[in-house]
Amino acid sequence: MSILAFILACENDSKVSVYNAPPELSITAPPSGTMANEGTTVDFEGKVQDRETDPSALAVSWSSTIDGMLSEDSVVEPDGSVAFSIATLSVGTHEITLAATDADGNRSEYSIDLGILDVPDAPEIEIVHPVAGEVGRDDEDFSFAAKVSDNQDEADLLSITITSEASGEVCTGYADKNGDFSCTAQLGAGTHYLDFTVTDTAGLTGTDQAALVVDSYLDHDDDGDGWNETQGDCDDTNAAVSPAASETFNGIDDDCDDLVDEGTSGFDDDGDGFAEVDGDCDDADPVTYPGAAEEYDAADNDCDGVTDEGTNWYDDDGDGYTEIAGDCDDNSVASYPGAGEIEDGRDNDCDSVVDESTAAYDDDGDGYSENGGDCDDGDDESYPGAPEDYGDYADQDCNGVAEEDFDSDGHLSMSTGGDDCDDGDEWAFPGAAENESDPTLCFADADDDGWGDASPASGVEIGEDCDDTDDSISPDGTEECDSADNDCDGSTDEVDADGCTTYYYDYDGDGFGSDSVSGRCLCSTSGYYTSSYDTDCYDFDDNAAPGVTSYSTADRGDGSYDWNCDGSEEKYFKTTGECEITSLCSVTEGWSGSVRSCGTSGSYITGCSFNLSTLSCTTSSGSKTQRCR
Repeated sequence: MSILAFILACENDSKVSVYNAPPELSITAPPSGTMANEGTTVDFEGKVQDRETDPSALAVSWSSTIDGMLSEDSVVEPDGSVAFSIATLSVGTHEITLAATDADGNRSEYSIDLGILDVPDAPEIEIVHPVAGEVGRDDEDFSFAAKVSDNQDEADLLSITITSEASGEVCTGYADKNGDFSCTAQLGAGTHYLDFTVTDTAGLTGTDQAALVVDSYLDHDDDGDGWNETQGDCDDTNAAVSPAASETFNGIDDDCDDLVDEGTSGFDDDGDGFAEVDGDCDDADPVTYPGAAEEYDAADNDCDGVTDEGTNWYDDDGDGYTEIAGDCDDNSVASYPGAGEIEDGRDNDCDSVVDESTAAYDDDGDGYSENGGDCDDGDDESYPGAPEDYGDYADQDCNGVAEEDFDSDGHLSMSTGGDDCDDGDEWAFPGAAENESDPTLCFADADDDGWGDASPASGVEIGEDCDDTDDSISPDGTEECDSADNDCDGSTDEVDADGCTTYYYDYDGDGFGSDSVSGRCLCSTSGYYTSSYDTDCYDFDDNAAPGVTSYSTADRGDGSYDWNCDGSEEKYFKTTGECEITSLCSVTEGWSGSVRSCGTSGSYITGCSFNLSTLSCTTSSGSKTQRCR
């Protein structure tokens, strides 16, 4: 108020003389407190006015407390606008000053704060190997090497990848603490244009390039015999092998004509798979070789020194008869026309009947002989397995017993033609399990619950009762939380069993189950079903849960900022700011304009000062990001 009184007093005093006032100026952009990345172009704009001096006659300059004088030749437009741009400001907090001097030397300054953030530099790489003019081979590993460095990262944190325009990725890895990197790899024949790329932890890259010529191994005479693979050397590791060599019996292709040992005793001349050294007694005849089928041709076809053996004209067993002469088994001296029949399973006398007149012969034609268990080989209705004729006390099935019911369950044993599948178990008989799909079959039901035993004795029908000792366990049973398969479905303690507890899906393990996934009634926790609560509004982050008290500038992962699951997004900075001249430029800290939404940034008023030249309040502000929960 005293400043205003002084000004009014001066205006009413006729003795006050007019003086040349200094220029009036301000920086209109960017706002004080602005932050910019290193290397970014910053555009400054200002306003310069002078009541006595034309704007074009004003000397205007821009300066920095860090970089010194920035510009001394800025031109003021007729409307008082002045602008200046620069992209080379140093890292740090600058006080940028706009100064104007009129023709009488009156000078005014206006300053703002500007922060320049340090931006990481890209890493550097220099190829050490290959060097210019170096040549590799496509059958040998080539050694690659490079030197790397970075202004921010340690050398052993830098990854290096080598790629070929022709072959793609060659190798990759990390440098050592000294910045040295090396690897080995094979490349195909040709000229390879290589890119050596280094990447730092911030994802910035540097590249160096080289060319490498790789020769084909086919063009090298490795064994010094005067021939290489391109010229037809089929084994360039053996100086004794080449198109000019002579073939010898050694199991290899000496003269490279795709034939091995041709012209020697080790070569199969007739193509039957055997050479002379393999025992071929006639290597000009493809049907003569060891193991060939002997033919009636007066030749030793199988090279065993015997002619025509195994044919119908040769007496193989030496009993005086050949097959042509009626020998029905020329491999047995006991078989020939007129030989005595004996019990040996063969037709000894070659009359087409085997073992006639012996105990091995089926006299009654029922398919069984005495040796085969026929207890009455004069009765064609008596033989092992024949249907038992109940009531005649005869042993038709030759098991030595007639009409048995050992377990006294009213059913005869199957061993004598009855239907009792287990005549030693009184609970096993046809009709014992009335609940089975076919109750007429022979099941065992020891607990008398109407269901057949699922693990019965051999010969008994397999039922569905998984515990035939407990009549409360069967396919009709009710599943309970008791570690038993009560309903015989192959599982124990399933979902919704009697005595179960409801658990909810807790993917992020914060103790609160998801409110969007139905719970399961389980006998115990299983997998992610571990929580007794279903109040987690976002189950993919353990920082999002009921009762969370902290605020965050980031959303929880699905675009929502409701971190405490109360159904709303509560803001931390809730007020707007104000600079009031009526209260001697007192400040109310808060947002400039409107309150920002969650996660968004804006100007936040933090201070207020009186500007003598404009008789107004000037605000101080900075950037802030809204936090929510």
